[in-house]
Amino acid sequence: MQEISYDQHAVWPCLAELYGSLLESTLEYLIVEGDYAYVHDPYFNLNRCRVTAEVCKSMIRSGGNHLLAEKMVDWLVSRQNDNGSWNELHPRFSKPSALVTSFVAETLLLKKRAGSLSGRQEQSLRRAAEYVLCSEVGPGYFRKNASYMADYLNVDASCGAFLAHYGQAYHNPTYMEAALRAADNCIGHQASDGTYPYTTSEGGTPERYPLDVPCAHYQGVTIYYLAKLQKCIRDRRLESSIRHAGGWLASIQGADGSFDWSRSGLMFAYYLSGAYAFAAAAFDYCDLTRNRGLSITKMIENKRSIMNRWEGDSFLTLPRDAYTTYRSSMVGSFPARHRLFRFCYGLYRQCARRRQSDRIEDGPFNVLSKIFNIKTSTIDPFANYPDLFMTSEALDCLGYMLYG
Repeated sequence: MQEISYDQHAVWPCLAELYGSLLESTLEYLIVEGDYAYVHDPYFNLNRCRVTAEVCKSMIRSGGNHLLAEKMVDWLVSRQNDNGSWNELHPRFSKPSALVTSFVAETLLLKKRAGSLSGRQEQSLRRAAEYVLCSEVGPGYFRKNASYMADYLNVDASCGAFLAHYGQAYHNPTYMEAALRAADNCIGHQASDGTYPYTTSEGGTPERYPLDVPCAHYQGVTIYYLAKLQKCIRDRRLESSIRHAGGWLASIQGADGSFDWSRSGLMFAYYLSGAYAFAAAAFDYCDLTRNRGLSITKMIENKRSIMNRWEGDSFLTLPRDAYTTYRSSMVGSFPARHRLFRFCYGLYRQCARRRQSDRIEDGPFNVLSKIFNIKTSTIDPFANYPDLFMTSEALDCLGYMLYG
């Protein structure tokens, strides 16, 4: 695979081609039923509002089929809960979520910026903003949903970004102030090396142990949404924080574009292909052009028609990556038995990402979790599969880079 040029004029056509190809392939999963349209995930048999929202944003940004985008927006509005939220839909649960609400409501904001909203859509957006604002349970700490009580910094950044853009669009200082608190919370928990931990010590967690560890994937996610937030508030401290965070992410990227995953301690986000989409957008913001090009190269490598779930590799490199996993398992403060689980989990992922399949079979992972008495909400198939969730995230990042 030839490396993408670092030059801005060379990378943009390649980026646009990748974006167009992913969007075209994703629209093959679109279901149109009368006045509604939504993306159906046949691998999990789910119709996620978040996925449809991010694909709809791609349609709006690129000036695609306006009638189809309108049908997608109307479907999203029809799925809104009475309290203004949208559910986080997962194979194992469906719960109202401030995180997902911020993503879906951003679609309405983007449509407003691109043209106009109907009265029903305008009301939907207002109710969503009120729900996200009321999900702040501590200064800048937004509760993800009723089951996930920990302070997840990527959630704070995502909710803050939406509230900042909503406050700016409607000239409402209350929402802008909440966004600034979210930024302050992320800055306050940033480590000296520039990393944003996945969680802080506040709140509770459904996991058995706290997850206050660095993560390559969620580092990019948090930077991406903080950069969106910064576009509205223009805070000097936040700008410094984002660039410090981008420096850490660049420091763990190798010459071939791959991250050094031994520095990443969140096992369920281990080797996610979406890490390179968020990284590309983060590096673009931080003016790290070489790293941006490398990240786009990795995205192309991990694309079928849509994105694979994980970064792929050969079984020939498995012995090398077993040591990588050992080092990953030692990140953070965990008892010996849980470190062993983390090591086994990482080895499981190392094997799974090297296998290709369209089947979702997670029996071996469930056995592993049972042996170690670990309760997890993640679905971990024993093979790398085409993933609409990763693809929709990639589309959002690439679309924002291309069109804003």
